Parts: sequence; structure tokens; C-alpha cells
Amino acid sequence: MRRIDLFFRNILACIDNILIEVNNYYIANGEQIDLSESKSTKFADFNTELNNLNDTINDLLVTRNELIENFNFLDDFISNYNNFIGTFPDFTINSTTFIKYWLQIAKRINTVKEVDLDLNVILDVNYFKIIDLEENIIEDNFMNYNADLTKSQIIYTFNNNLESFLGNEIHSAHVDLLLIWLNTLSLNNTEENKQFVFMCIENPPILKDLISILKIQVLINGKLIKSLEKYEIEPNKPFSNDLDFTEKYIQFDNISNILNEYNNQKYLLDKFLKLYHIIENFMYKQKICKLQRERLGSILQIRDFQTLYDRFSSNETSSIQEFFNNVFSINYDANTFENFIKNEWNNLEVIDGTKPNEIDALFSSLALKPNYNYNNLKLNINGAMFATLVYKIRNSIVHNKDSETHFESTNLPSGAKFILESFFIPNLERIIYHLIINKNQIVWYDNDKLLLYHA
Repeated sequence: MRRIDLFFRNILACIDNILIEVNNYYIANGEQIDLSESKSTKFADFNTELNNLNDTINDLLVTRNELIENFNFLDDFISNYNNFIGTFPDFTINSTTFIKYWLQIAKRINTVKEVDLDLNVILDVNYFKIIDLEENIIEDNFMNYNADLTKSQIIYTFNNNLESFLGNEIHSAHVDLLLIWLNTLSLNNTEENKQFVFMCIENPPILKDLISILKIQVLINGKLIKSLEKYEIEPNKPFSNDLDFTEKYIQFDNISNILNEYNNQKYLLDKFLKLYHIIENFMYKQKICKLQRERLGSILQIRDFQTLYDRFSSNETSSIQEFFNNVFSINYDANTFENFIKNEWNNLEVIDGTKPNEIDALFSSLALKPNYNYNNLKLNINGAMFATLVYKIRNSIVHNKDSETHFESTNLPSGAKFILESFFIPNLERIIYHLIINKNQIVWYDNDKLLLYHA
């Protein structure tokens, strides 16, 4: 089919359909229309405009063999068409959405086409089709362009982002692909806010297989399938956050670097993992702090190193439980951290009373024991239980085993998103900053040396 025919075929077919329906509508409703002078005038004016529009476009196609250069008359027609639909709401054909998006693509073609583009060149349009994906598989419109047009794809949604996509991504090299796209558009595939793919394929695979292939195509081009869950709230400060300029905060310099990385992160799961890295550092650092206090500045013996080795050889679950048991026992805001965390947990149902059921479903998917449920934790949450939850969530982010639930930011369960945003991240922030700012026996070294012998 010639380039110029690809450009005009569907807009002419659309106008023809409207003309036919205008005639049918008048046959069915003419007597009632003629009873109102304003309706009769509006109907006649619209019919005249339709015929003039049809003649203008046919003149460009047949007589002048050129594309539309000035689209003002079509922009005006859309406005008048909308007014006509407002006056005759039972008019059965409303093609305004189709014309609106046809216009956006046509305008971009006119802008980027070469001046000497041969409109009589014939393009092979066999097997090009538009397929409804039935879900939004990507956040932004996407084009995979290949000089062999049969290997190109456009994944798109007709919405306010289309014009920006066309302006940023479409250039003179893409004109033929857009002409075929225009030729493939219809009333059935220009529905707003639905995602479609325009591609060349004789026998499409079943939809779920096609979607998987398209996702890989998007990713291999360095684009995003979906935006990741973000967390951009400032860190929750502990109740006591006045730094003491006489203390040796230098021992937390490496933690400051991790916290800097944490503040630079935007995404929910990445931020949680950065907090876990600090907790992981602290839960082993506490073992050295404990040994340092036990020795009270005396010379270390070989058995002390063996003791330290034994403490480090304990598994991660035991280490993180030991750490949070110690944290939960310290004073915090005229109480203990354990009581503060219990209050924070109980407050979740105040934030959103629908979430406890989702939290229980989440814990079940994490294969936690039956006593790990929202209501039981209201009374019984302790350091070991808190540690187990933190560790389980960390594993579900880091591990990707068939035997474990795996969290992905693009399809994070609602319960997981809520509990991370409203409970774990803010309270891990409080715990970490409290332990750094307020000198304690859990993660503060008494001095910068372990004594091996007297000089």
C-alpha cells in the first residue's frame, strides 16, 4: 500500500462511517430534530462540515497527492464533533478519541518526514496488527525500532503521555513505521488508558507468552517494565537525638557511609536492605563490645580469641535475635524499646484497620509459625520475634528460591508494603540512630584498642 494511502485510509473510513450514521440518525430522528430550530441548524451545519472535511481530505489524496500540512481544520472538527455529541448524546458513533490520537501521530509524521519523501512508495503491511495486552505491562510507552520494520514493536497507551512519547522518541527514520501504525488504528484499538502492542506477527502466541516476550524486549533495551516502590520519607529520629561532642563518634564512620547510601536510595526494598546491613554490622559488633567490657582493659588471652570465635560462629538467626533482645531491654523514652515497639505495632490498625488481615496473610506466606499473627504480637512481641520478622523479610528480598516467598518491588504485596513503610523502616531507623547517638553497651567500644601485652 502506498505511503499516502496508509496516511489517509483510516481517517477517511472514519469520516465515511460518521456520514453514514448522520444519515441514518436523521432518518430515525428527523421529525424531532426539525421541531427545534437550534438542533436543526446544528445538525445541518455538522453534516455540511463533515462533507467539506471529506472533500478536503480526498482532494489532498487524489488530486494533490500530498499529506496534511496544516491540521487546524481537523482540530476544529474535533471541537465541533464534541459539541454535536453533547447536543445529540444518543448518536451512536463517537470517534473523537480515535481522531484525537490519529491526529497526534499524523502531526508527528508531518513534523519529522523528509521534505522529499516519496508518498507513492509501496510498503508491505501484511501481518501488522494491534493487540490488546489486557494489562499495563510497562509504565511508559516504548518503541523497539528495527530497519526491518517487521521486527519493530510499539507498546503504547493512549493517554496524556502519548504526545511526549512521540515528541521524544519519534524521528525521521520512523516515518514508515508510523504510517503503518496509522493504517492499523481503528475505533476498537484506540480506547484510552488500555495498553496495546503494535507489531508484525502472523500468528501471535497466547497472550501470557506474548507479554513475557515483550517484557524481555523492553528490558534488553534498558527500559523499565514498572516503577519500583519508593520510600522518600525522611528518617525517623529517636526521641533523644542530641549529639555529645565529647564522645568518639568516629567509631561509626563506616556506618555513616552506609547511612549516606541509605539516604541516597529511593526504593523501598533497597532502603530496607541498607538498614539491614547496619543491623548486621551491629549484631556482630556487639560481641566485640561485650568481650572488651568483660576484659576491663586487661590483657587478652588466647582463650579470649577462642571465645570471640565461638560467638561469631553462631548462626545469623541466633545473632540477630541476641542483638534485638539486647536492644529491646534498654531504656527508650522513659520506657523500654520493647514497650515502644509494642505500641508501634498496636498503632498499625489505627493507621489502617483493614491491614491486620493482610499482615496475617503475609506472615503465612513467609511460613512463620501460627503464633506470628497480628493479634498475638500486640501482646507478645519481643526482641526475638522482631528479629525473626526482620530476618524473614530480608531473606524474602535477597533470596530467590522456589521454596521461599520472594519479594519484588514491582509486585510487592500490599501487606508487605504497608508493614515496611509503617513499622519496620521507621523503627529500624529509630533503633539505629538511637544506638549511634546515645552511648550504650551494645555497639559502643569503650576504647579503640584491645590489649595484647603491657608495653
